[in-house]
Amino acid sequence: MIIYFYDRGVRYDIEVQEWTKIKDLKRKIASKGISELDYTLEHKGRCLDDEKTILHYGIKDGDTVRFPVPCRKTLGISGNLLTLARNSGSVTKMVVDEESSVRQVKEEAARDAGVSASKVQLRAGGAEMQGRPEAE
Repeated sequence: MIIYFYDRGVRYDIEVQEWTKIKDLKRKIASKGISELDYTLEHKGRCLDDEKTILHYGIKDGDTVRFPVPCRKTLGISGNLLTLARNSGSVTKMVVDEESSVRQVKEEAARDAGVSASKVQLRAGGAEMQGRPEAE
């Protein structure tokens, strides 16, 4: 079966079997050029244990695994948790620091989704978030 891994907006197709352990899946991901050795993967909001199998987590053909926000902290990233809902219904979580502008958050969300920043709308309380005008 083929499952997908997204990193910085790039999709990687990974061939696995139901009995493939998560640690072996991580090796396959590393062979695609993702070099972080100490990371955890997520599927549908659950962090995946290295010793469990694809079957254990119910991962099916066409499903996606990714770096979850809490596990990205192992890569040295910290800040505030931001949950982004896409029109497709999928949800992405990312960490932003307090100094990040709305523009910077939009650009990061766009990179993660593989779309143009102009396509990203950030909303809070039903209203679109607006950034401060950039200093000239």
